[in-house]
Amino acid sequence: MAEQVQVRFVNIRTLAVALSISLGLLSGCSTTSETGWVTEEGKTSSETLEGGPDYPLFGHSMTWTGEQLVIVGGAGGDITDGLLVDDPLSWNRNRGFEPIEKPPGPVRTRQAAVWTGEEVMIWSGTTEPFGVADGLLSSAAAYEPTTKQWRSLADSPPELGKVSAEGVVVDRIVVFAGGSAPTTEGEALIALYDLDSDQWGTTKLSGPVSDIATKNGQVFVLWDEVAPEDGDPVPSTRLGLLEVEGVTASVVPIELPATNQESWDSVGLAVAGQSLILLSQDSEMVSTLHITELSDGNEPIEWRREVLGDIPSLSPSNDRRIPLSVVGTMVVAHDMTSLYWFDIDNETSMVQSLDPNEGCALGSSSESIVTPDGLVAIGGNCTRVKGGGQEEQLFGSYVFSLAADS
Repeated sequence: MAEQVQVRFVNIRTLAVALSISLGLLSGCSTTSETGWVTEEGKTSSETLEGGPDYPLFGHSMTWTGEQLVIVGGAGGDITDGLLVDDPLSWNRNRGFEPIEKPPGPVRTRQAAVWTGEEVMIWSGTTEPFGVADGLLSSAAAYEPTTKQWRSLADSPPELGKVSAEGVVVDRIVVFAGGSAPTTEGEALIALYDLDSDQWGTTKLSGPVSDIATKNGQVFVLWDEVAPEDGDPVPSTRLGLLEVEGVTASVVPIELPATNQESWDSVGLAVAGQSLILLSQDSEMVSTLHITELSDGNEPIEWRREVLGDIPSLSPSNDRRIPLSVVGTMVVAHDMTSLYWFDIDNETSMVQSLDPNEGCALGSSSESIVTPDGLVAIGGNCTRVKGGGQEEQLFGSYVFSLAADS
């Protein structure tokens, strides 16, 4: 095991920005903080993608292969009585949406999905759109885009099953973590799958995993340590470097930024360029961007933080994880009214307002993913009350450009 990563803290910058959010067109103004960070506001540039699901969709997986999106599973219809969807699709800019072969095994929703470099791998999930304990799956499958065929993979041990887990790949090992399980112990388990041997393994942390990120063979994991205190669990956020050896792993602790809180309400983890990014929200909805440069282990890591101010919840699925996407050195987060872009190198952020349909496609357990064409969001399942008390369901498929309109 490597030596513990050393961390030194310096609060060298604080950005206090009151992010004004609107459903309409913003005026395109900008503000500059004391430390030089510039925050721009504007209307997002988006395009409706024709030919996508013509029904509300949530809990599906979207995986970018480098050439196309592969969209699998999920539930459709009214959000109170969603029906499982067995209509897998592919999408790219030139061909649009096309049906693909159905995967083996049961129809599922909220499964984990990851691009291995050769195949799209799906794992676990559930046959119950709204449950965790009922219908939990252990099966896995892989889709090869060139041959357009699926194949079955070995089942994982039943205790590893989760819904809405995240997956990353390092050295031919797929690491699945996070999501929800029937028990706290289940949420603390990390599943490891060997692509070459078709075997599974596991590592257990000291509490439920919130998020996972990878860069250059390094896997970072964020979790809540649960310690008994008078019989009640008391969470404390932890960060570590996961050292993977076959289908086992160990964790090297990384010290977190100094804070007066034991645990944040919501957190997200990402790697942008050479920076490790932690986005946190506290109980007052104050969001803070914590940034540190990745170290080779020989030099201390210095955290800096930018206090972004009060913005709505950035956890669309109402769990602890804040979904973060990375575009070069930019990190993007969203709620259902706005997109938030943070350019780490240029020290700028951008707030882009969304119309209700676009926002719905980015919320209500829907999925979004970065592609070379932009941030693609497919699905949505929201209800808006119109005049006269009539209800309207909102959903759709969109691609958002990587810059606001001027």
